[in-house]
Amino acid sequence: MLQANFLVEFLPVLRSLGWKIHLQTNGTCIDELSKVLDLLDWISMDYKLPSVTNQSDCLAQHREFIRISGAKLIAVKMVVDKDTLIDEIMSGAKSVISINSRIPLILQPVTPTRGVKAPEVKNLFLWQSKLIDFGVRDLRIIPQVHPVMNLL
Repeated sequence: MLQANFLVEFLPVLRSLGWKIHLQTNGTCIDELSKVLDLLDWISMDYKLPSVTNQSDCLAQHREFIRISGAKLIAVKMVVDKDTLIDEIMSGAKSVISINSRIPLILQPVTPTRGVKAPEVKNLFLWQSKLIDFGVRDLRIIPQVHPVMNLL
């Protein structure tokens, strides 16, 4: 999204070749999304949890990003680690399903590298249960693949 002006010119070229366009994004560049939205087929948005990123809460930005995405196919991924708080997950889930309850929500446990610790499996299942009870219709737990492929 940091190269939105380039994408506005480049993506139509890919489209003319019959390519489908999938955007993988952190979900915070709202103005940039508006520039390229019509050129996208689907979106994967990372929902940044403060306990994982050690940064401020991006709830308002993520909410607006999802809202602007509108009818596009979108999935929301939350990376979780051993310090993730259920309140953060539930807050994010509430935000997502209040816009569209059919948006797939993905919990992605971190791969333990460089001192980062993955959540306990029992916590993943507890979070899964709470999210389903809360009303998340499409919930997945998917591991990170890039560390396995040495793409750190």
